[in-house]
Amino acid sequence: MADIKDKLERLKKEREVRSRSKSQLVKDAWEEIEKTEDLSVKDKLEHLISLTRQEKPQKPEIQTFEPLKREPLQFFENPYPLDVKYGRVLLSSGLEIKGNILTCLSKESAFENLDLSTALFIDLETTGLSGGAGVV
Repeated sequence: MADIKDKLERLKKEREVRSRSKSQLVKDAWEEIEKTEDLSVKDKLEHLISLTRQEKPQKPEIQTFEPLKREPLQFFENPYPLDVKYGRVLLSSGLEIKGNILTCLSKESAFENLDLSTALFIDLETTGLSGGAGVV
């Protein structure tokens, strides 16, 4: 606890030194400005303000974007056995979905006589394409 108190005291002293030095600088500058009698009070204040005003730091230069070279296609194959569970459901149970259920879910009559056990599934990952394409 004493360590923290010591640090706080040191910070307070440093802050006082900084604030005193700033105020002393302003006082010294005002005394110099006061010596010029041909300036109005407004001109003197503007001169004082211009002395204390700091320029805005320049923004760092933005580096140009250089796209990375990529392969035109990346192929990953992740086969899963049919007895693997996805959550509480076996993958093999998806192959047993009847055509009338597929037609109802998809609102597409082309699936009426489809047997999913003979279907080919291609999962296209289109991450970053606003919604993606999903499973074809």
